[in-house]
Amino acid sequence: MGETSSSEQWLSFIIADECYVHDVTSIKSIVLYEEPQEVPGATEGMLGILNVRGEPVSIFSGRRLLGIPDVQPSEQWRIILFDYPDGCFGLIVDSVDVLVNFEAEDIDRNTQQTDSDLIQGTMHFDERLMIVLDCGKACVRWLKEF
Repeated sequence: MGETSSSEQWLSFIIADECYVHDVTSIKSIVLYEEPQEVPGATEGMLGILNVRGEPVSIFSGRRLLGIPDVQPSEQWRIILFDYPDGCFGLIVDSVDVLVNFEAEDIDRNTQQTDSDLIQGTMHFDERLMIVLDCGKACVRWLKEF
């Protein structure tokens, strides 16, 4: 993987056959999928609340946040738990892939075709196109609206 001291670590995961990456610094843990408890009046994309190690965590659907149709849960589904100063939340993904190392300066931010805070750009790594996400900005804003 060509790890160097100046590289940043990113977690790659799959949603609807597309590869996404997120900086690991805000990732608290990864847990097996459990169906969250529905919350009336929740913001779009938020599926509900899940009790994780005695702590209530708001759970978002990666598919819904990206405008991808829902499918039935599978055994490969995981919930990535994020810990930000403004809030903690979980993101449901179809599967978790690998840790990759690259520098944030290598992200192609010109490919961003949306006004969303979620998609930051793309990155080519090991002959794969990876979509770079920043879940913190978008999800923490949605948590505050809720």
